[in-house]
Amino acid sequence: MDIKKFQLVTRTELLRDSGEVFDKLLRGRAALIEKHRKPQAVLLDIYDFYGLRAAAAFEVNKFDLTPGDLDQVIENSEDEAEAYLQVIGHYLAEEIGLSRAADLLDVPQEELSARFQRLEIPIRVGEGDG
Repeated sequence: MDIKKFQLVTRTELLRDSGEVFDKLLRGRAALIEKHRKPQAVLLDIYDFYGLRAAAAFEVNKFDLTPGDLDQVIENSEDEAEAYLQVIGHYLAEEIGLSRAADLLDVPQEELSARFQRLEIPIRVGEGDG
């Protein structure tokens, strides 16, 4: 994520203008919370967080599922974060493509593509969508 695209917010502004900060957050503009001009925290849309978590876990975790097993896992999963971890992990492993990932996560492909662009996750269309 390009830190220049973050909305810069002081802790005081966050308290005073939280509605505005969250509206921007939900439109894909993460917030960098500062105190005395030093970064203190970051606020992210929950799905951006799930994406980052999956991207980070990709290098560490080995996924024992085949792409065909994903349907069953996602359908039976009550944990949205785990569903994102599995789907984006398989996407990063190039086992499924963007269209298939969007279908499994039940989000429009354009929305998932925009999210991946924000998170600097490579966009691959048409690969592994079988």
